[in-house]
Amino acid sequence: MLYYTPAYVQSWLDDVQQQHVVVSDDFNWHGLAQGATSHAYTALEQGQPDAALAWAHIAVRVYNRLVHQADTDARDHYECAAMMLRAHIIRALGAMPGHPLLDVASIEQWFLERLPVSSADVPNEQVRSIQQLKQLRALKNRLAVVVALVEAGYFADNVILKEWVARRAALP
Repeated sequence: MLYYTPAYVQSWLDDVQQQHVVVSDDFNWHGLAQGATSHAYTALEQGQPDAALAWAHIAVRVYNRLVHQADTDARDHYECAAMMLRAHIIRALGAMPGHPLLDVASIEQWFLERLPVSSADVPNEQVRSIQQLKQLRALKNRLAVVVALVEAGYFADNVILKEWVARRAALP
């Protein structure tokens, strides 16, 4: 799939979604998402923003498919991969409200909706259960997406996100 044009791959994904094409159970969806991500990064490096956006759309679409099929741990991984790609594209091309990839507000909402605790409730060096450790580690992974955008000057007025960025070191 990665040797085809983004338009062809999008069309193929449409056909898969509409069940016009049957895909084998062992198809490597994660590989397709990673490859599309790589193509998006390469297109950015080569000064091809349209190609970068096209491949990023494909990657995010496939990651979203994986999110809906995965268990909790894998779901967090796929969500973070898609959001980190979006953050990278935003840093390179700028934000655009309402755009499916370039809207920073949707990333902000994604992060805030998944907060298990307030930043003040993050334990410092207390004994944590394995479940709490996993939950806080997933939070730290999501926070990496926010940090990438904060470093680029986004979310300057969001006090909650600033508090989380400041508490990042306290997370496992």
